[in-house]
Amino acid sequence: MRAVLQNLLEETNRWRLWIPVALGTGIAVYFWLPVEPSLWVGWTLSGIALAFLIPSIRQKEIHPGFYFCSAGAFCVCLGFAIATTRTACLHTTLLNRPFRALELEADVISIETAPHGARVLLENIKAQRHLPPLQRVHLTWRSKDKTPVPALVPGVHVRAHATLLPIKPPTAPGSFDFRRHAFFQRVSSHGFLIAPPIVLDTSKKCTLSAWFSSLRFAVNRRIERKLPPQVAAIACALTTGEKSGISPAIRQHFSDSGTAHILAISGLHMTLVGGVFFLLLRFLLCCIPRLATHPRIKKWAAVASWIGTFGYLGLSGAAIPSMRAFLMHTIVTLAVLLNRVALSMFSVSLAAVVILLTTPEALISPGFQMSFAAVVALIAAYEHKGIGRFFQRRWLAYIAGLAGTSFIASMATTPFSIYTFQQCSLISIPANMLAVPLTGTWIMPCAVGALLLMPFGKEEIFLKSMEYGIQLLMKIAQTVASWHGAHLIVAPPQASVLCLGVFGALWITFWHRCWRWWGLFPIGIAFLLYCSAPFPDFMIDAAATCVGARAIPQLLATSRNRARTAQKVWSQRLGSSEPFVRLKECAQKGLWCFSTGKPSILFVTDGRYQDDKPKEANAHIDLSGRFHDASLGRLEILSGLGGYVFVRNGNLTFQSVRQAVGERPWSFKGSVIPPNASPRKNASKARHTPLLQSRQTPLDDDDNKEEKKGEDHAQFLLPSGHKHQNTNVVYALTQ
Repeated sequence: MRAVLQNLLEETNRWRLWIPVALGTGIAVYFWLPVEPSLWVGWTLSGIALAFLIPSIRQKEIHPGFYFCSAGAFCVCLGFAIATTRTACLHTTLLNRPFRALELEADVISIETAPHGARVLLENIKAQRHLPPLQRVHLTWRSKDKTPVPALVPGVHVRAHATLLPIKPPTAPGSFDFRRHAFFQRVSSHGFLIAPPIVLDTSKKCTLSAWFSSLRFAVNRRIERKLPPQVAAIACALTTGEKSGISPAIRQHFSDSGTAHILAISGLHMTLVGGVFFLLLRFLLCCIPRLATHPRIKKWAAVASWIGTFGYLGLSGAAIPSMRAFLMHTIVTLAVLLNRVALSMFSVSLAAVVILLTTPEALISPGFQMSFAAVVALIAAYEHKGIGRFFQRRWLAYIAGLAGTSFIASMATTPFSIYTFQQCSLISIPANMLAVPLTGTWIMPCAVGALLLMPFGKEEIFLKSMEYGIQLLMKIAQTVASWHGAHLIVAPPQASVLCLGVFGALWITFWHRCWRWWGLFPIGIAFLLYCSAPFPDFMIDAAATCVGARAIPQLLATSRNRARTAQKVWSQRLGSSEPFVRLKECAQKGLWCFSTGKPSILFVTDGRYQDDKPKEANAHIDLSGRFHDASLGRLEILSGLGGYVFVRNGNLTFQSVRQAVGERPWSFKGSVIPPNASPRKNASKARHTPLLQSRQTPLDDDDNKEEKKGEDHAQFLLPSGHKHQNTNVVYALTQ
């Protein structure tokens, strides 16, 4: 304990780095809660923590360890209170059922072109029918001739006929929650346009966001007219941040090669734009003899660079990574104006504090996590004296710098990539060594030149040069993506395991003394917990129409035509790149028998099973709604929005999606009923079923004769006609 206090006293200048960590801890606790907390809880706890903090600030005789703990507790409570207040102030209404053939009047915020149409974002929505208050709505327009919505620009008032659909809940426990993301984006619903909208008023709003949206739309249209379709889509992504026009195949190439970060406006692009403005203005000022020797020429160039990055921030949509880069650039600009040295790690900490205080939901976004992880890791690595002396050798600086930067950034962002996208790339270093210099020295300077010349209509020369660079960039991504091992699917860790590993990494990063290596212990514990995490035995979709099973060496499903999105998510979260395999029919249709050791489970998938009660298994899961004494019935599955089934030590445990999400303002109210399902008596009751808790149903043991009979019945044939041989897990199909 004495050694800990001594290390704290000797590194007081690093304490401020833990302020965003404490704020993030409070925000993470808020999102972890299964129910929505009261607004006064967070602020009351913050007041109590502040009451302990103020005396430790005024009185110098109080121990520094008490001051450090009280300040950390106050920041944790403050983050919790800010997150609660942010949710209470939004008042976003999310639809829970579809509304078809509606006539709407709304204002157009933005338009995103897609390969088969366009996507329109509307606000200030008024409908003829009675609807809940809607903040924003995303509507998709698909045309056969692949043209966007005619005569439509951001800022106009339109009338449209559309169908509104509720945003879907998570597909599996722990998967990405689109409803939570839409709640904080103030998007109430999504849907599609039935007919082209009619423009009622062409007068545009005079706001800064509306002006940037119109400017973004105009820039994209100019680029699309001058360049080929896919090249124009990537040019729009690099210039304005609009990626909707990029085809899925090209997206996959960039993702597999580890260069997908180039397509997202981030610190790399903001730095390049700011650097181009700084060098351009300083060069122009140096060309004037009277100003070439002026002592403030550097400050003038820094201010021009800040103005350029601010304009680029608004043009690109102000995403979290670009906001982080802009805040850091602002700190550096202030340091230049005040003749100070900008401390990089402290600037990152300050940028994180500003973002968490204004938009606390950014903590759970992949952009925030990966952007700050890469920057913190790079700064910590280059703060090391040995690395600094190594890069003083100029002949090694370029090649080793690119390789080292790519390796450090990849290692720092890989855990978050696995957690969010369930994938990682092993050979991203050679791709980034070619793609990053190409983007920085060729593509982005051409993009800046094209933007500067667009008001004069002379941007074509820069766009043509940009086209050749983008084609070379696409070729690099395609070539590296075709290599073996470029793309791996990895099962994601639990959120608590990821937080434990991140805490250990931050402990190593923020401290300078030898006790920094204590952070290896939480990292090791997190790795052990990740390796020992249990996998679910069965997966059931939200509509109770498809069941998946984790078999060796393949993933099995009752149907390949139902719940395709759910099957894709299941395979990714199980760490498999192979799709689910549908088994052939058994003699008894509507059954799926599972046997592993003594427990034997029978799935009843439809109403064609005629017996009153299945006798082939110790317990059965009823998806047909016919059996009231099932271990897990259809009503529980529908009310829980599907989930995972675990079989451990003779117990059957059902972990539902609703249980993982909890009762929050963005939770889905009701059940997902398949559109072609026949009406049942119990279906209407599912919407009013309370929160499903974890349940454990003991499975009775059968004698050896019944167990052997069930195993014999559980053999099946794969579609290829070869028998599946596994002594531990045997299945029988299903329809």
